[in-house]
Amino acid sequence: MILWKFLIKLTYCVSLFLYSELTWTLELEQIDEQLKQADSLKSSDSEMFSEILLTIEPEFNKLSNKQKYYFLYLSGYSSAYKGKVKDAISKYKHVEKNSEDTELRYRASLSLANLYALKKNWQNGFEYLEYISNEYHKILNVDIRHQGLIAAAIFYNELEQYETTKIFTRRLLDEQVTGRNLCMTLGVKLKAELSTSNLDSLEQEILNAIDTCVKINELVVVNVLRTYLASYYLTKNNPERVIELLESHIKEVKDSHYQFLIVETSSLLAKAYLEIKDIDNAEKYALIVTSYKDTNQYLKTMVNAYEVLSVIAKQNKSFDSAFAYQDKYIQSKESLFEQTKAKQLAVESAKHRAVERDNQIDLLNQQNQILQLEKNISKKEATANRWIISLLILSVSLMILWLFYIKRSQQRLKYLAEYDGLTRVCNRTHFTESATTVLKTLSKSNLTVSLIMFDLDHFKKINDAFGHFAGDKALQLAAHSCSSCARKVDIFGRIGGEEFAIVLPGCDKEQAMKIAEECRQKLNQINLKESGCDIPVSASFGVTETQSSGYDLKDLMAHADEAMYQAKNKGRNQVIFWEDAAA
Repeated sequence: MILWKFLIKLTYCVSLFLYSELTWTLELEQIDEQLKQADSLKSSDSEMFSEILLTIEPEFNKLSNKQKYYFLYLSGYSSAYKGKVKDAISKYKHVEKNSEDTELRYRASLSLANLYALKKNWQNGFEYLEYISNEYHKILNVDIRHQGLIAAAIFYNELEQYETTKIFTRRLLDEQVTGRNLCMTLGVKLKAELSTSNLDSLEQEILNAIDTCVKINELVVVNVLRTYLASYYLTKNNPERVIELLESHIKEVKDSHYQFLIVETSSLLAKAYLEIKDIDNAEKYALIVTSYKDTNQYLKTMVNAYEVLSVIAKQNKSFDSAFAYQDKYIQSKESLFEQTKAKQLAVESAKHRAVERDNQIDLLNQQNQILQLEKNISKKEATANRWIISLLILSVSLMILWLFYIKRSQQRLKYLAEYDGLTRVCNRTHFTESATTVLKTLSKSNLTVSLIMFDLDHFKKINDAFGHFAGDKALQLAAHSCSSCARKVDIFGRIGGEEFAIVLPGCDKEQAMKIAEECRQKLNQINLKESGCDIPVSASFGVTETQSSGYDLKDLMAHADEAMYQAKNKGRNQVIFWEDAAA
């Protein structure tokens, strides 16, 4: 009887266990379907996509490994969509490094290439593009393979290599890409053509692309295409159509919560409203653009927004605000120029790396040939052997010379990245890095470091009255004159339009003031008459030292800048020490 009761209880427990396992298996299958549904909706219905992820998230620890990585991939997309790029990169990298699913790793790599393009991190982006290219033929799913080509096209679009982009989009269209991939292909293709083609033929093509994407409910891509159409209307001086087009879909744009789309749409509306002199709406949309923190991702739109705000402030006679917005406009434009330079350097660097890799392969092949010939050398006459070896050594020598040439080219690229092309002194980035390193090193031994900042007086007047040639000549001669006053250990850089700075390691106040005065006198001796300019060159100098301002570069520059502006206020063409100015 006791045994019978025990068997009944055991049967009951086993049944419960089997029932729970079966139930959980069914739940996992349901989660599989939910993940696939979320994947299919991520760009067409962002709200439903987010709801599905929120439903699955509490069960994350119970998911299978494959489901966890799939969820992380979709979560990375959600983070990128909301503008949390750093968080998205972290999730995608985890998937790319740890998932056993080849296709999911490939998709994560595509997303990483796109995000690095968005962050202007071209070197990492190229690394993932190379991985995508190498793994392309291992991917059996045609849609995912097409996504690889789309990722490459997007990357080259961001790099402004539009002809390369067109090669990828033509290939995609030749392979009859469908669905969301077709929508993305049309969008990337039209963005490239807006930058390179005859605009008169593009309006209908954009409208056709919008119709195609509307039919498959890809609303985010549809609204991105509408921004392209709005850009086209602006080039045709038709701001009314821009406003009609974008305002009728502004709710869709806001509800999408897609930062790029919101910023781009707001920038276009700000420009359009300004053209029809609707100041209130122009200001409203320009302020939306400038409210976003990560300005490096949206520099072109920031330039437009600050230009609009500056014009509005001038019209409202708010000159302080106009000056502040103009300053931000100039800073954004300079940053945009630096970004463009970085793109060009990235392209050249990638070409050099490809050539160097090919040459290293050739060199290895040459070495293998030498080994093979050495095995057979005993069968040939001594004279013939000497000739063969001599020729091979010559080939290797030529290859080494070629590699040396490549190395010199890379050094040249490094110089272009660190020095100002006009004045041949450090650019702001290299100056800041070098100065920070020196300050950090000398702070440990408490050695004095001084900083001189100076700004050319009446430089705008020279530019306006005698043209940029005279202005450029003034900058070149100023940099050359002051370089002769600086020591070899000093760090001399151009940190703004007509603003320069010199870091003087081991230099106290008296020495720094003396060097600054020498620079000031040298500048006074500059003659611009050959450039047609009769305005004398001078500058206002601000000086400080670490004993007064500390070893933080920001504090040193702020104090020297304060002294420099005090020199300007006192009549220009003079040198003022910060503590004297502050007293």
